[in-house]
Amino acid sequence: MITVQELEALKKLTCETGGRSREDIMESAGWAIYTIMTQRYPDLGKKKIVAICDGSEEGGYGLVFAHFLDENFVDVKILITEKVLEPSTQAKTERMRKEIMCKDTGEFLEHLEKADLVIDASKHMDRSLMEKINASSAEIISVEAPSGIDLRKEKIMLPHIDADLILTMHDIKPALETLKEKVVILDLGLADYSVESET
Repeated sequence: MITVQELEALKKLTCETGGRSREDIMESAGWAIYTIMTQRYPDLGKKKIVAICDGSEEGGYGLVFAHFLDENFVDVKILITEKVLEPSTQAKTERMRKEIMCKDTGEFLEHLEKADLVIDASKHMDRSLMEKINASSAEIISVEAPSGIDLRKEKIMLPHIDADLILTMHDIKPALETLKEKVVILDLGLADYSVESET
């Protein structure tokens, strides 16, 4: 188990001493998501997928994953709810085909009605949108943690996304302990350091 603070410190140490950049770590996360999804869904290329991404690191992971889907001609539609913070991730969105980007929530909801899979790559989500996603017939895959679960404060808030699958990075987080049967841990290739939580 690892806290968010410990994971942040581990990423920082990996960048400082392991010769890797944050861009490389984010790319690894997106590729790890793509890899596990192709394993769990052998017919992924036939699925209709919608993804909601915000400006958080989770949102960045989701966008990199969506970039791999787009490169492999998978039917994906993306709603970005905030400005993308990571320059490397912003560059990827600019290279994506414009037609996969939803112009607003209304368009996203139209695609949600026909979706097989929803990718939740958002820390915070509008309550009404969260309720519509939870009520949909699509399987919900959350990146790092379901939206509405605060990993930093280690709290499960209500409402939150009711994910069918949670793809979390490096190790399980304390707030996900009660949901561990839904959790799959993805390897980011971080160096094996012992880190202390930042205060």
